[in-house]
Amino acid sequence: MFFRKGLSKNSQTSSNLFAKQQTYSTLFLLLLKPIMGVFLIIES
Repeated sequence: MFFRKGLSKNSQTSSNLFAKQQTYSTLFLLLLKPIMGVFLIIES
């Protein structure tokens, strides 16, 4: 609900923030996958 209000109030800033968040989460997942892979190899 709060997010929607922010979007309508200042669409440009919110979408920019959202895009940044998406990029960071994608990068995080890309980094996380190899780390998890190494972890699984070590564990087994």
